[in-house]
Amino acid sequence: MIKRENTSIRHNQQGLVAIVVTFIIMLLLTLIVTGFAQLARREQREALDRQLATQALYAAEAGINEGRSILYANRANPSFEKTDCKPDAATPNAQVLDKDTTLRTFEFSCLLIDKTPPELVFQTVAQNKSTVTPIVPVSTSTPPSIFSKLVIAWQNSSGPVTIGSSTDGYNFGKSGSTWNTATTKPVGMLRVELVPNFENSGPLTLQQIREGTFVVYLLPRATTDSDVPVESVVYEGYGANPQAQGKVVRARCNGAEARACHAVITGLSGSYFLRVKALYNDADVRICPGGTLTALCDPNITLSGSQAEIDSTGRANDVLKRIKVRTNLRPDYDGSVEVGEYTVESSESLCKLYKVWPGGAEDDLCVPPAP
Repeated sequence: MIKRENTSIRHNQQGLVAIVVTFIIMLLLTLIVTGFAQLARREQREALDRQLATQALYAAEAGINEGRSILYANRANPSFEKTDCKPDAATPNAQVLDKDTTLRTFEFSCLLIDKTPPELVFQTVAQNKSTVTPIVPVSTSTPPSIFSKLVIAWQNSSGPVTIGSSTDGYNFGKSGSTWNTATTKPVGMLRVELVPNFENSGPLTLQQIREGTFVVYLLPRATTDSDVPVESVVYEGYGANPQAQGKVVRARCNGAEARACHAVITGLSGSYFLRVKALYNDADVRICPGGTLTALCDPNITLSGSQAEIDSTGRANDVLKRIKVRTNLRPDYDGSVEVGEYTVESSESLCKLYKVWPGGAEDDLCVPPAP
């Protein structure tokens, strides 16, 4: 008789668990490595984008310099403007973006020049130096719009913008230390002077300057004040009304607006020279031909002969940077020539000597004694 042994086979599942654990670990490691690879590629792309953005910015700045150069070269041509991106005889260095024919990796691909902007922009009008500019309106509509108003808007060049009210003594007699304290920096005042422009008939004469000069002081006031009904003043030259000079005009202010404060000079016609100087705090100033009650500026009137806007686009591979700047068209108003603030100025002390005649001769007491 043959005996058979029944062998008991036990299933051991420890190997399967090890395989599952190993698979999970490999999956986690794969995800980690993939994440690090994507992060490295992203960092590399961001570094490349920063480099290309810097190159595109430099290319745009090169376009600005080229625009200034060709603008000054064509200063004698009053109608010169560049309204498209194509190069022309006046802009031989302005290249057109053309991937099929150029191997340049970065360039300024578009250069535009506008000599008749809708408004004038002056940054940091100082307290100790006037900014002078011609105001020459040009209508762009048919029938032509009539120029009769000039809007002057301003706000602080730096620091927090606050608007005073009638309750805090925010008036012309406020001391300088009160206007600019450590905790508040209210919008300062502006001194504005207008003189008719007689350049077409020859140089300005002393009589024309004296008779046509109009001077006002623009005082910021909050729109919540009940005593701020006035935001405009009528132009009256000294020859027409001497008593109108030096008026303090309450300007409407609203800190929520792009132009914190603005006032309007009405009764204008023709062209003018404008002199503006900040009081108490430096100011950023914008000037435009006045519009209707619902539109601060008239879009149908531009200003010629004062500023030009240069619009330059730089390209570095597929990255673009665009810069817009303003430059003065008049060489005597671009800061290279000092404009006097007063009739007589001196860097040294002056000696004023009064003599009454007849009565005999006197020695000139201002002459220093001989050594």
